[in-house]
Amino acid sequence: SCAACRTILLISNKHTTNLSQIKGTVMDRLLLLASMSASISPQQDGGKTDDAIISYHLFDMNCAIYISLLQDNEQLRYNDSDRESNAPINGNSATELLILCQKFLFATDYLSSEGTSNPEHRVICGIILASRLLRCKFILRSERGNIWNWMMSVITPAPTTTAPIQALNPVVAQWGLSFLNFASSPIADNSFHPEMTEFVDANSVCGHSDVFNQVNKMLATAAVIQMEDSLLIPLRQEASNENITFLAYSHVPQKKKTSETNSMVISSPYFLYGKRSEDLGEPKPSLSAIDQVADYVYDLVDRYLELGRIRSSGALSSTSSWNPRGWLLAKIQLPCCLSQPTMKVLGMKNNSLELEHEPKANAHINPESWKLLFSPIVSNAVIVRSLIEFLSCIVVSISVSSAVLKHAHDHFSQEEIQLTEMGESDSDDAQKKRKKKQKQVEALRKLLQFQVNKVVSMQRVCRNIYQLLNGLHFAACKQRLSIGPEKPPSAHNNGILHDRRRIPLAEIQSLVTAAESFLNSRMNKFDSSIMWSCILDDVDDAFLLETMTKTSSIDEQLLSRQQQIIHFRIHILRYLQHNLTSNNKQKRLHGQAWGNNTPATFNDLSLLGISRVYQFLMSLTPCLSSNFSESTSEEGRLYLSALY
Repeated sequence: SCAACRTILLISNKHTTNLSQIKGTVMDRLLLLASMSASISPQQDGGKTDDAIISYHLFDMNCAIYISLLQDNEQLRYNDSDRESNAPINGNSATELLILCQKFLFATDYLSSEGTSNPEHRVICGIILASRLLRCKFILRSERGNIWNWMMSVITPAPTTTAPIQALNPVVAQWGLSFLNFASSPIADNSFHPEMTEFVDANSVCGHSDVFNQVNKMLATAAVIQMEDSLLIPLRQEASNENITFLAYSHVPQKKKTSETNSMVISSPYFLYGKRSEDLGEPKPSLSAIDQVADYVYDLVDRYLELGRIRSSGALSSTSSWNPRGWLLAKIQLPCCLSQPTMKVLGMKNNSLELEHEPKANAHINPESWKLLFSPIVSNAVIVRSLIEFLSCIVVSISVSSAVLKHAHDHFSQEEIQLTEMGESDSDDAQKKRKKKQKQVEALRKLLQFQVNKVVSMQRVCRNIYQLLNGLHFAACKQRLSIGPEKPPSAHNNGILHDRRRIPLAEIQSLVTAAESFLNSRMNKFDSSIMWSCILDDVDDAFLLETMTKTSSIDEQLLSRQQQIIHFRIHILRYLQHNLTSNNKQKRLHGQAWGNNTPATFNDLSLLGISRVYQFLMSLTPCLSSNFSESTSEEGRLYLSALY
């Protein structure tokens, strides 16, 4: 956009008589791009398309070009104070853009060039244009205030609809978050050419508190975070006394009992379906763009926590008064929509998902496992739609939990630095303060481990559902090919998808593609520093050394704790191994491409972690032969294998 604007500016300055013609050409391009609804329509493969991204980039570039043409040579001699008080010379052109922006944001009867209504695309174009106008010095402050108010009424509507997702479209709201970030961020001076500084306001046009208030409203409208005593979707249906939803991960593996009865709850059913979640027999609409929904909800919670932490301390530092405990102990509300055979295939107990019930090894779902889902007493399509509903809720829950984990770990890192800076002191007061801080850090580490465990557990369920749907889609495609177009299935055919509520294959394919996109996204991946922080635990190291080297049997409680620690660490070690090898491979390939054969290096945290793993391995190696007790021999050898 910057290069295009500079080129057009240089041309217009040398050919001022053709300025109106240039403006007309750019305006025609704007209107054409705004009417191309097909570029962002959901495709069969789901998700965002390259055409949509290119279309919005082109629209943004033409907005920047047109706004840059609002200036002329005389106006360049105005100082900043004149620009704030006097109307621009090209007032008609500016007014035309303001009217166009308002129409994009609010007109409900706007038709695309294909003759169909696409309000989502229109609103996104309005948000892009509003972002440019808000930074333009040639737009009066009063007009920029109107633009801000228009935008706030679009991205933070009143929460009066049945389903919040309809009032706050995730795709549109994602652009709304980008608008807020752009408005609150200063632009570096060196990112402009000299011609650009005359009409672009490099300073932020709103403060962090303004953005926080709007993000807070967006989060409240989405209602993805609720309190347990005021859930908008109840756990049981009063009329039929049947369970509608259940709370997962409500059992916290801590010695200290908490007195918190009103904990936070991540309520993905209400966020996705609203009050419709109470209708047990009513099929929920599938979300073929669930990866985009996950992307939005992650950014929403991430931005809320970032601004909230800044607001509480003035900076993201250890002096922040933010306490991540409530967020890390948040329960997960999930729908009671799965059949018993489905829960059995997924390794779940009856409408329950707790860490102590996790299988010892990740349940392997093979391509034929989908055959175990169906029951003669329940419609096949109902079972599949229930699986899709549960998958959508799990995806949203993972996204929120991952955003919480990111900020909780950042807070933990600051606390660790503060503990290190305390140093060793002989005074009693200093030792007491250090001991207290150390206990706080270790307690926070346990909560981080609990959060990682929750996310890993949900990832397992998500991956298994993806495998089931993928195998089902493949089998359905084969069945359709074997039947052939000239032999449609009869009314009595009880095939995979042939019943009263038949599901189109394209819908399942879109879901599978979106789920695969999510599984490979940033929301579904851990930073290595989080993993190392969880595994560098002196308390757990001492416990494992004590229990694994005992020749006598240990009681069930200690054995259960030992198994949980070992299974958790095995997963982390395998994840870290994959992370380290893949990152080093990428660095090596990148270096070879640029003729640099310097070997890959590890950061300090990775080196510390590897050294600790080696030390622990050396401590346990002598016990390989006969020193493991019978009750811990299997887990001990699995752990040693992972350490190696």
